[in-house]
Amino acid sequence: MLTDREQKLVNWLRQRKVASLQQLQRQFQVCHMTVFRALKKHGYYTSYNHNAAYYTPADVPQFDEWGLWAWRDVHFSREGTLLNTLRALVTQAPAGLTVGELQQRLQTRVANLLSRLSARRSGFPL
Repeated sequence: MLTDREQKLVNWLRQRKVASLQQLQRQFQVCHMTVFRALKKHGYYTSYNHNAAYYTPADVPQFDEWGLWAWRDVHFSREGTLLNTLRALVTQAPAGLTVGELQQRLQTRVANLLSRLSARRSGFPL
């Protein structure tokens, strides 16, 4: 159950759709733990681009058939992280996807992460 202050924070974020931790802290004059407590209780997603710096309440995104949603230039995935999203997209596509197709669909660079994943699967340390 959300406290009144937590509910106000979530409602404000719902109206804005997306905000950074710093924006939430400044708006409500609270520490980061208060923000995280409210978001955890309600449910939330972090962006897979912008170094996971943006948050949206779990009931805001309208994910497409690939499990993706964007608000302006901030992108979110039903899978959460970029790594989990890449795994899901490649698994969903019957013939897989090229790096270019993944980058176009995700609107972010993925080549370095894919190289690291490939090296990990090959047994090479990261």
